[in-house]
Amino acid sequence: MSDRVDLLKSLLRAAASRAGSELRRVAPLGAVRRALADALAQRAAIGDDTLTAAVAHADGVRAASVTARGGAIQFDVVFADARQLAAALVPLEPRFAPRGAKELRFRVEPPEAARDPRVAGVAAAVAGAVARALWGVLVAGRDDAGAAIVDREGDELRVDLRTVPAVRRRVESRAPLGAVIDVMGLGALRAEDGRLTLELSLPQLLR
Repeated sequence: MSDRVDLLKSLLRAAASRAGSELRRVAPLGAVRRALADALAQRAAIGDDTLTAAVAHADGVRAASVTARGGAIQFDVVFADARQLAAALVPLEPRFAPRGAKELRFRVEPPEAARDPRVAGVAAAVAGAVARALWGVLVAGRDDAGAAIVDREGDELRVDLRTVPAVRRRVESRAPLGAVIDVMGLGALRAEDGRLTLELSLPQLLR
């Protein structure tokens, strides 16, 4: 491993060592250790139960069922007004850049559902779950982790994780923990049997 990879380890281990102050308010030490292990192994996963809980807690949702399978995040949601919505989000290649975009992209199926603002709400909730899995040390336990801004282009939805309020506050604070957001990227997002798999990337450290 290069000196740059050692720098990542130092950043994350320094975060763990601060459990007695700022970090203790953000996440338990066990969560920090898991985040460190996942980062160094370059992997993470979100189960169907976690995805379902994220969507079920979105504004206006009364009940939800979310399943990752066959390359798509399939959801069936009942809203407070008793309306029901069933559709799918197909993860596309994420767009991540150092000190730049941290963007998730989804294709909506069926395409006409992309115009429904409720689908954008589901995408924002899923993005919040991804943010927790990717940067759990920073955003675990935040009530607003799913409140990201969603943009639409045709049948595609884009969610920049920097617009998740808990993430934005960390970036703007310029604190050491906020720097972890820039070094932990996302190379791929895959909807597999019963889980959403995150392939972590550290491009600025491995060049």
